[in-house]
Amino acid sequence: MDMNEVFDPARDLTVVIPTYNRSQYFLQYLEEGRWDGIRIHMVCDGCDPEVVKKLREETAGHDVTLFEEYPNRGVAHAIGVGVRSVRTSHYMFCGDDDYNVDYTAFLEEAAQIQEAHDDVLFVTMPEIVAVGDGLTPRVQYDRRDFRGKTGRQLLEFLFRTGEMRALVAGSLFRTAEMVPLLPEPFFRVSEDFVLLARLCARHPDRRVYVTESGRRMRRIHAGSLSYRPHFSPEKALMNLVSMVVGGYYLEHAGVLHRAEVVRRLLNRGNVLQQSYGLGRQVAAVVAGLLLDTHLETTSNEARRTLDYLKDHRDELPPEFIAMLS
Repeated sequence: MDMNEVFDPARDLTVVIPTYNRSQYFLQYLEEGRWDGIRIHMVCDGCDPEVVKKLREETAGHDVTLFEEYPNRGVAHAIGVGVRSVRTSHYMFCGDDDYNVDYTAFLEEAAQIQEAHDDVLFVTMPEIVAVGDGLTPRVQYDRRDFRGKTGRQLLEFLFRTGEMRALVAGSLFRTAEMVPLLPEPFFRVSEDFVLLARLCARHPDRRVYVTESGRRMRRIHAGSLSYRPHFSPEKALMNLVSMVVGGYYLEHAGVLHRAEVVRRLLNRGNVLQQSYGLGRQVAAVVAGLLLDTHLETTSNEARRTLDYLKDHRDELPPEFIAMLS
């Protein structure tokens, strides 16, 4: 599809949903009609046979294609399978426990934006709303501040803060542009940060467009990947390595020098330490590798970090490898 061709949601959109042994919310939303008229590619990442069987039975008659992947390799691998399977010009991601409100209005507005502008980096919904059993819905992320930001400006924000306000969720992307940017299986979390950093670096002068309509409803529960008690040194490492991906592009663009990159990583480690009770030692290991200095590995956190890097060195992103050389 040419960038100037009109985007038709019914013809040109696929929603990619990765899942791992968790289908109850997706099937509930499907039954409620929240996915009516939407083409879905669902990747079962190492799901148990009974989970796949139930999904096949209950998605029959809906525009849902299931992909079975074994063994479980994590969300980055799963979204890679999903996006590479897409045959439409555009796609969106969705969690298996999330859904969209005012989705039709969002897609219509996104089509108008794409028709009117030739500098679209991506189109995104204005709000992520946290929901959950017994929870009062609340706006978790407001993305209106990103309206009109260029890829370069967004990349700087991502790296300097280490935060992304779930910008990949509820966003419309061009499939052909995103396939070469897909994250490595190393990223069982923070895969969205890597994807967005690469997109911004590839198209620094394009702009983010934020619609007036649409909301992504993000379910908070104990099975979520982002559930706070599930955090670990390995997840902290993935988050920090995702930041290195962004730092690599900013360093090569002359925006930051190596010392500033390292300082930001150490600051992020402090933020993780305050939020989760770990992360400072992980950041020290990553910083030491980037500076090629002696590594202090007496703590369990530091040893786990180095062990994970060694065990998964074949899955590390090329940007990180380049920063080590």
